[in-house]
Amino acid sequence: MNIGIMGNRTKPELSSVVQVLLKSLEDREVHIYADGELSELFASFNHTLKITFEPLQKISSRCDVLLSLGGDGTMLNAAKIVGASGVPILGVNLGKLGFLAGISVNELEETLDELFEGKLISEERDVLQATNTHNNERYFALNDIVLDKGNAFRLIEIDCFVNKEFLGSYSADGLIVATSTGSTAYSMACGGPIIIPSCDSIVLTPISPHNLASRPVVISTQSTIQLHVRQSDFPAHLAADGQSNHFFPSPVEIIISAAPYRIQFLQKQNYNYFETLRAKLMWGRRYAKPL
Repeated sequence: MNIGIMGNRTKPELSSVVQVLLKSLEDREVHIYADGELSELFASFNHTLKITFEPLQKISSRCDVLLSLGGDGTMLNAAKIVGASGVPILGVNLGKLGFLAGISVNELEETLDELFEGKLISEERDVLQATNTHNNERYFALNDIVLDKGNAFRLIEIDCFVNKEFLGSYSADGLIVATSTGSTAYSMACGGPIIIPSCDSIVLTPISPHNLASRPVVISTQSTIQLHVRQSDFPAHLAADGQSNHFFPSPVEIIISAAPYRIQFLQKQNYNYFETLRAKLMWGRRYAKPL
């Protein structure tokens, strides 16, 4: 099996996790393709594994599964790297929240056993694609596409159409277009609903709208969304998963729809999304009164 490995070097736990990972893979018939920026870290451990260091962008073309060692930001980057290749991602959580990176460090060795035994389950996640009318460049996002006012102090004016039917106008700091996966990210922070990943839905969530009656709207992933930014004296800002940022002079039209591919996440057989929600959002947790 060819295993790709990428990790967040800012996480202090990365070194110990890589050590456990190498030890667990030592007696397996594997070829590791690792991010070249991790070469010094790997060299600090004794092992007999066959490892090829590649630029991060080339790893997905070499591996059968990609291990993402970090938090949800690392998982978003992993999704960007694998793109439409169909390579599944196994996320090991070294971060704080870990909605996307579902495997804890304590579960790593057990999960690797299940990986080689073919016991992990694959879960598909929707991806959004956005196109701007200035140059037809496309942007992809696993969590969300955000169209906002950037660094401007004024509100942005956005007219929204769904399948060419007028939905409404937003005078706001911006508008979040999120997948069900991204519903627990920026959209939730702005009052959007939590949507379980198996729902083929997109949620439109305004950011600090001037009209208090503006509320999140859930639509089908079969829909096409057209966002018209009206003429203004500042550029519109588009962010895809908070990782790629672009500015456009207004007026501009952004067209958003489901991408022609999905991202594959590997999960343990006993994975329970509602249990994850309870744990990460601390639902039902009782707090002791301060002394």
